[in-house]
Amino acid sequence: MTQLAALKQLAEKVEAGAFPADMFASDLGMTGDGYLSGLPVMKTMYSAFSGDLNAAKALLAAVMPGWDARIFLSGSAWVYIPTRGAPPKMEAESEIKDQPARSLLLATILGKIAELEAAT
Repeated sequence: MTQLAALKQLAEKVEAGAFPADMFASDLGMTGDGYLSGLPVMKTMYSAFSGDLNAAKALLAAVMPGWDARIFLSGSAWVYIPTRGAPPKMEAESEIKDQPARSLLLATILGKIAELEAAT
């Protein structure tokens, strides 16, 4: 399975509320020792999925360097590449009611998908 296909499958599961235990950090394009903020990457992803906003922010910073996020308590999240005085170059958003951390996780995955699709 390609990284793009794995990410699309991951996005579907996260949006549906089912954490995919069979996914790996490499599906998000992460390599190296597999740790993020002192925790295994998949544990960080699960923490974000489960509502830990700090884990979701750490994952965004690791997977999408240079991207920023706006998070709303209603559950919506918007990730984007900031630019001065112009619309963002690339963006992704999601809304999972009352779950801002999971919404940010999903927006991060969708942003990574957009980034990969733009590169092809």
